[in-house]
Amino acid sequence: MRALREDGESEEEIEKATERVREVYERAIANIPPGDEKRHWRRYIFLWLYYAVFEEIEVQVCALVGGLVRC
Repeated sequence: MRALREDGESEEEIEKATERVREVYERAIANIPPGDEKRHWRRYIFLWLYYAVFEEIEVQVCALVGGLVRC
């Protein structure tokens, strides 16, 4: 996202890229790990954290994160 902004891309292109990233994260977090294997759940939790960081730092949308970190 930062690279798009630095390259001077239009807001429309940045918005398309943001929506694409959100779609990928939403699809990934929709796949809840089966069973109680710790390694699967650990990856799932980190995925959620990366998504939260993306929203707060790159897109600066604090409402979606639900107060995980202060903006």
